[in-house]
Amino acid sequence: MLDEKILSMKEEIIKGVQECVKIKSVEEPAKDNMPFGEGVNKALEYYLDLSASLGFKSVNVDNMIGYAEYGTGKEMVAVLGHLDVVPEGEGWTYLFIVAFIALVAYGIITKQGTSYAVIVMLILSAIIAIFKRMEIDSAIDTFVEGVSKMTNMFLVFIFFEVMFSMISLGGGFEALGELLTGLISGGGKAIVVNIASIVGGFGIEAAAVAEINIVNEMFKELVANVNLPMQIWATAILAATRITGSLYPTANLAGQLGISRCNNMKEVLKASWIGAAALWIWVIIWAFVGPIFF
Repeated sequence: MLDEKILSMKEEIIKGVQECVKIKSVEEPAKDNMPFGEGVNKALEYYLDLSASLGFKSVNVDNMIGYAEYGTGKEMVAVLGHLDVVPEGEGWTYLFIVAFIALVAYGIITKQGTSYAVIVMLILSAIIAIFKRMEIDSAIDTFVEGVSKMTNMFLVFIFFEVMFSMISLGGGFEALGELLTGLISGGGKAIVVNIASIVGGFGIEAAAVAEINIVNEMFKELVANVNLPMQIWATAILAATRITGSLYPTANLAGQLGISRCNNMKEVLKASWIGAAALWIWVIIWAFVGPIFF
């Protein structure tokens, strides 16, 4: 019943938060019965008025704190919060963007591998900590706290990498490539593109770069035999890597859910299937139309 009531007030709740966020509630010197400054006082008054309009008993205690209560009884459930915020930063967002672009450009120019992403994260973390004048202990604690939340996902990626390396060293992907080459060698360019996309989309789950390399190694001889233009082949294997992360729960998809703090796998998969279907239609059309232009 409580969940239903909250959902019925969803728009009011969102609007209330939006209106309060517009108030610059940064602590300022006290003045005119406003101990924490005009902005904080304005935010306090807004939320007390909002609470009263929703049926709560709102009380202002010397413009320092306020509370809103509902119901009566000996037992009480309390939720605490604050409306004052720290001052906004000046320029650190731009510094982050410039540093990020520079690091990405350096990675492209020097042809860095996927492990370079770890170096980028460490450098950006250090830049933010230095620019925000964080104490070194506080910066390290913050970084470790954030990383610890993704430890399980990091281990999953490591074990997946080991598994696919073992399959590759054992000749599994090469054997599959030879089998498929024998089956579809006479099918023409369009068949090669579609089969490669299916194999990449359903049969191989890895980091995008590793997956592209695996699919390319499996089919490169067949691609050469049918004289498939590289423009067509490149788009086919890129599409395959995107389909893989959308059709079923994978390590990559789980990682994205973890980063976004989302646990609704069902809805994410529904949306992913729509995107995968659109991408698949494009691959099929491109397989037949693309060779005409290249």
